[in-house]
Amino acid sequence: MNADLSITNSDLVSLNEACRLLPRRRAGKKPHIATLYRWATGGLRGIRLETVQVGATRCTSRAALDRFFAALSANHNSSPAATTETPPLSDAAINRELDLEGL
Repeated sequence: MNADLSITNSDLVSLNEACRLLPRRRAGKKPHIATLYRWATGGLRGIRLETVQVGATRCTSRAALDRFFAALSANHNSSPAATTETPPLSDAAINRELDLEGL
């Protein structure tokens, strides 16, 4: 556990409070608390938000948020963008596929 995630740290905030610290997104809405829980449990692009459980409340710190977003930015900037789109077929490839369907 990092020192900044100690319960004696005044920088510690609940995930609900952390939502209010983040910039507003679509239509001026703040991120939903479920988003931060997903970041803490499953991660985003292989990076997890550091948290600590304090009783029934899951908490993080401003420094942990900074590290999370810095890691996301570094990961995003260093890796080439993966595309899930398939390249378009040429006319010849389309004709070959249509010929095969008619068999």
